[in-house]
Amino acid sequence: MRSVGMDPLSRLIAVFLPGLVAIVLFNPALGEAVELHDSPRAEAIVPASDTPVVISPTQGDQWPLRSRQFIRWSGFISPVVSIEISYNGGADWTSIAITSNTGSYEWIVTERTRLQRCNPTCMIRITDLISVISGSFTIPDGALIPARGSTGAHIDDQPIANTEKLPLILIYGIRLSTIFGYQIGGDEATWDGFLEYFVSQPALLQRFKPYVFFYDSLWSNSITPVFDAGAQLRDALHQKYQDPGPDSFAGKPVAIVAHSMGGLVARSFMQNHWFPDGSQGGERVLRLITLATPHHGTPVANDPLHLFDPDEWGDFVQDLQWDNHKYNPFTADFPLNDWLRELNCIPDSICPTSAGYRTFYEKIFAYAGDSGGTSHPELIAPEEELGLYGYPDNDGVVPVESALFEGRSVEHYEVFSGCDHFEMANGDCGTAGQDLLASIAAALVNGDDPTGPDLTGVWLSLTQRCEGTGEAQECRLKGKVRTRNQGNQKTRKKSYLNFYLSPDNVFDGGDTFLRRVTVDTLKPGKTKSKKLKYKLPTGEDASGKYVIAVVDATGRIAELDETNNVLVFGPIPFPPNSP
Repeated sequence: MRSVGMDPLSRLIAVFLPGLVAIVLFNPALGEAVELHDSPRAEAIVPASDTPVVISPTQGDQWPLRSRQFIRWSGFISPVVSIEISYNGGADWTSIAITSNTGSYEWIVTERTRLQRCNPTCMIRITDLISVISGSFTIPDGALIPARGSTGAHIDDQPIANTEKLPLILIYGIRLSTIFGYQIGGDEATWDGFLEYFVSQPALLQRFKPYVFFYDSLWSNSITPVFDAGAQLRDALHQKYQDPGPDSFAGKPVAIVAHSMGGLVARSFMQNHWFPDGSQGGERVLRLITLATPHHGTPVANDPLHLFDPDEWGDFVQDLQWDNHKYNPFTADFPLNDWLRELNCIPDSICPTSAGYRTFYEKIFAYAGDSGGTSHPELIAPEEELGLYGYPDNDGVVPVESALFEGRSVEHYEVFSGCDHFEMANGDCGTAGQDLLASIAAALVNGDDPTGPDLTGVWLSLTQRCEGTGEAQECRLKGKVRTRNQGNQKTRKKSYLNFYLSPDNVFDGGDTFLRRVTVDTLKPGKTKSKKLKYKLPTGEDASGKYVIAVVDATGRIAELDETNNVLVFGPIPFPPNSP
């Protein structure tokens, strides 16, 4: 926007935007602006209003980094305004947007680069014919703020101190700069879908008040490792515990739901940081629900050619590199992620041995996505890359085994087929997404009574019939097993029932595989019967031996109880049955 003429009674202004050029003649004596334009989108007359003013932010406001805020103004007469921010008291200005003069602009508070820090405060400038500057405000990171929905309204505006509600802390993950020229994830909007579900669930509304933990998450800007972000969470919680007012957490334990890297921020807080009273962070946590968290890292973080923006690296990305928790020839040459290996106690001998140190793995509910072909263009290359590294089951960023924290005893784990990395935060993946949101709610409300499928079964019959004798003898086994889901959630994929012939009643590697059958998905309490038909080699019989059926033999289903899958029948009577 620039002035192209002026006399004592009027100003002639040219306004330039893509696709719009407008000439505005403003006459203060008439109190109106008459616009001469070449775009049908422009208004002919823009009434003048009161003295131009920036309504928000106001002096002393705190707008946390990555939060959704509304810059508001009034009294400007041009159809468009310019919005800028200064990080250094007005010496320099950086453009935020040139936008329509609607009086309001929604802004996700920008990441601060290494050169952009409020020093000590920031200001907003709105410009059309004149410029007006807001009051000074700050952009803190490491802040805990009551959660807001997509409209900016608080989900719960009641003070928490004098209620029975517990704080529910939502932690977003890393914010990515893509090769497509825009940024995704890692801000308050990550939780819009979950919060929409949250307000529809009376059990959640009655038990929790949601808060968002804001921290500097842009991977290319951040000089803060995950460890330090965990310390910021500790400090923010300590401030809430010390607050004497109605917003105090008043010693209440917290529940945490974290997406992607946010889960590692939570785990670092729980394992690596202590409060001034000597309590370890995890002692204040009821349960941690992780959504697509790279507990073991992700191989794509080791490969800058295939992870989003290849030109920028921050400390966060190094913390997300693969931890080589088990041998894989495709990742064996990766440098060791020492920080993550220590957090994961790999090997077990490197775990801290200080008195009272705990890992709190038993408080983790680990949920993984298996996209099976993502529709997000940003994830296509990483998804394929993970397949080449030997991890075809992934969400487009994180291998399933990493998101499930394979090798560690968590409270509960589950895979949601058809959900990619982004969709694991908001449940926007069809029926699987609704199941995911329901599982999160159940884990929060019934965390000590976890939900999930639980497959087991029982032998209904088994017979052996033989014809002939000696070396010419032909024997056949015929049996039936009834499988049952005695859990409280549906199995979301097919499983396999394997049959083995064993010399004893113990299932081990020396048993002989007979046959595999497929078991379709099972709702809670439902059963399916499966048959075994098998012809033994000529001259052999199964007398005195055992047939062992193994439910979910390949471990495709994350079950509440993995110890009840082996079903033994025998010993098979001798002599064998005859026709």
